[in-house]
Amino acid sequence: MACGGRRSAGMTPAILPLLRRHRWATLLLQQAAVFGLSFGFMAGVHALTGKSLHGGREAMGPLEYAGLMALFAGLVLFTRWLYHRVEGKTAPALGMALSWPAFGHLVAGTLGGFVLLGWPQLVGLDTGSLQVKATVFQQGGPLAVALLMAAGALSLTANSVMEEVCSRAFPLMLWREKSLAFRLLVPALLFAALHLAVEPFRAGAFAQRTVAGLAFSALYLLTRNVWLAAGVHTGTNEAVLFTTSRWQMGGLFATEGAAWGPEWLPLALWTLLFVGVLAVLVQRERAAVQTGGTGRETGLAPALAR
Repeated sequence: MACGGRRSAGMTPAILPLLRRHRWATLLLQQAAVFGLSFGFMAGVHALTGKSLHGGREAMGPLEYAGLMALFAGLVLFTRWLYHRVEGKTAPALGMALSWPAFGHLVAGTLGGFVLLGWPQLVGLDTGSLQVKATVFQQGGPLAVALLMAAGALSLTANSVMEEVCSRAFPLMLWREKSLAFRLLVPALLFAALHLAVEPFRAGAFAQRTVAGLAFSALYLLTRNVWLAAGVHTGTNEAVLFTTSRWQMGGLFATEGAAWGPEWLPLALWTLLFVGVLAVLVQRERAAVQTGGTGRETGLAPALAR
């Protein structure tokens, strides 16, 4: 029996104070659990079926697909549980609540994200630098194609929501008293670094993921929920995948060739998005401070009050 109070369900009293004192330990525990469960699932599927599910390069059967959706849901629920176990039930919410405005954020973000990164592919299709070799509409009858497209949309959205909860909302709210620069940069670097577990380091890809992480964090702070960032995440992923044959991940056209524009264009587009959202965020918080607000939600108050 624990001395001095009631035992916290699912976490020993010795660990809980440690996690409350050391936020880095809490984040590392959460990230290790997310990575370990994800890696374990992928390795298990590969051992049982010989399939590699990373990036949707191989088709999933119904059981693998259901397992992947269960994994995403489990990671979100675990992250939410850990946050409230460490921070307490009265801590500010992570911003996962479903509502019509949240749905509007998700849809608007998806469309905006697709336009942001998808237009070079559309230009490539129009100019012929990308040539279509097969389409999702050739993969079966109308019902089969509809189910395939629905599966692709659901998997992309679920993956984005999971990443925004686990890689953005959790660290941003865990360190809600830290400076804005700290809260933006640390999750962005972790987001980029985690991808190195499944692919080699490439400077361009690392920089692009870091800036994308900065943009997603700024969107989260702007809306104080995960849905706009998750929508932009979904839309930008679809912009990359719709010209591939990864049908279960949103692919629409199997193509050969290259999208229009230089290699650095996606990084430039991410940078523009981040700078634009950050400017809106800073302006809003400056106005809040000037009218007597605190600006605590983003950590801007100390800087803006000077």
